[in-house]
Amino acid sequence: MNLRKTTLATATFLLLTLPDVPLAQEAPAPPPGTGTPQPSWAIDVHGGSYSLDKVLDALYEKHPSMKGPTAGVSFHFWGDEGPDRYFRHVVSLDYARAEGKGTWQVEPKDKEGYGSVDATMVSLTYTALWHLLPTKRVNPYLGVGFGAAYWQVEAAGGGDKASGGATLPVLYFPLGLNVKITDRLWVHAETSLVGLVYKNWTQYYVGGVKVLF
Repeated sequence: MNLRKTTLATATFLLLTLPDVPLAQEAPAPPPGTGTPQPSWAIDVHGGSYSLDKVLDALYEKHPSMKGPTAGVSFHFWGDEGPDRYFRHVVSLDYARAEGKGTWQVEPKDKEGYGSVDATMVSLTYTALWHLLPTKRVNPYLGVGFGAAYWQVEAAGGGDKASGGATLPVLYFPLGLNVKITDRLWVHAETSLVGLVYKNWTQYYVGGVKVLF
């Protein structure tokens, strides 16, 4: 009897003094910022069309329409906050080409000439973009950018040919709309005004696909 009482007393003492050891424990919550990583940058491949008509309007009394395709690739950066932040940085490399053939006249008093012009452009720009509804599936945005564009122009008319190139500063004002297909795949449509060194602007229309990393 004494042995039994001693055993019960010892067991009771151990139960009261030993720390609790639960049979099952919930996994501790991860510290803030250590969950699933958010995409911090994206690649954007885009293409569309543009026109040089407004630029030529500032230089010529008469000219043929000059329009053509454009294509490029952009890199979007928004940091560890993820793509739901309002502001992001964009670096873009673009190519464009336009052709025109017809009547040219610089001033009303000048004689008209007939010829063709082929213009190609390669530009490198930086753009600051503001996304207006970054957490929504449909997300409009606007921005302002600057950079440089190298132009190569070839002209032919009246049996003569000429060519030349120049690097010009660029101002860039995009307005667009993102649509989130998935968390890592977006599509967008954009129109933009691109200013060179003239009082008028070139207008672009592009669409593209963004892949987030």
